[in-house]
Amino acid sequence: MSAEPLVSVLVPAYNAERFVVDAVRSALEQTHRNLEIVVVDDGSRDQTWAVLKQFEKDPRVLLQRQENGGASAARNHCYRLAQGQFLQWLDADDLLAPDKVARQLAIWRQFGEPENDLFGGSWVSFFKNHKKGQKEQSGLYETETPADWLRVKMVTNAWNPPEPWLTHRVLAETAGPWDEQLMRDNDGDYFRRVVSAADRIHHIPESLSFYRRAVSGSISSDLNLSPEKLRSLATSLQRHVQTLRELDESSRSMDACAVFLRRWLYFFWPEMEKEFSALRKVLEELGYPDAEATLPGKYQRLVPILGWKRSKRIYFGRPRVGTLKSTIKEALRKERY
Repeated sequence: MSAEPLVSVLVPAYNAERFVVDAVRSALEQTHRNLEIVVVDDGSRDQTWAVLKQFEKDPRVLLQRQENGGASAARNHCYRLAQGQFLQWLDADDLLAPDKVARQLAIWRQFGEPENDLFGGSWVSFFKNHKKGQKEQSGLYETETPADWLRVKMVTNAWNPPEPWLTHRVLAETAGPWDEQLMRDNDGDYFRRVVSAADRIHHIPESLSFYRRAVSGSISSDLNLSPEKLRSLATSLQRHVQTLRELDESSRSMDACAVFLRRWLYFFWPEMEKEFSALRKVLEELGYPDAEATLPGKYQRLVPILGWKRSKRIYFGRPRVGTLKSTIKEALRKERY
């Protein structure tokens, strides 16, 4: 058995004064003791750097600052500083269970210490108290091959944050850095590459991380979709399709790609006609030449009554009411004010 591997916990932070201390402490409390915590403050305008200074004398913690460059730039900076054999990503408002890393490393040893296997875990979503959060269920947990993982993700629209993964440095180097040009789904794009480069995926249900649900103003919010974010989203969608097609050209993979793209079409019509046309072209290659943008659920039924643009605006506003009639009534009331 090899020596205990060094694990680098990588923490990008931006305006995270309320949460980052708890995140770093959750890393320091890992039962796997051979670790370093690399924290990069991405030009925060609050007291993030000030609260981080309490860790500056801990030899396990490396603190760095940079001008604001975005989450992906901060993550790449973390990676360049990291010395570990394994990488554990940790956003500044999220947490790790104390035995999270140790449980994954135990499976790594059990399978002969492979360099190209990827180790996942379960995650709990929460708002304030992680002990009262909800453990997320996903078909992704039942997959072992990259193609299976991508198919399940694309058919079910499943997602998981960066924290569940433990990635060997060899695998991370194969995948390459985070794309700093993407303003939306940069994590999905990054782990698409990590997953596709893996030989096998191991899921360890007992290995837990805790994901804090986005607050208003988050970069991931659907209410915050600028043209730049929509272009990034379209790029990521097409890359997902390309990757799965490279891994597996079976009919079920092609169908998964089509389901995936059709689900997202309404985000782009009519405001982003170029991106919408590009996605339609891919769908045509997949055998779906007549795919149209449709709103989810009952909101599509608003279109003949209120028109597409207004119905789409109502959908993204998400009035939390039950029937179609009450949805229309509530939406029209809000538009008057």
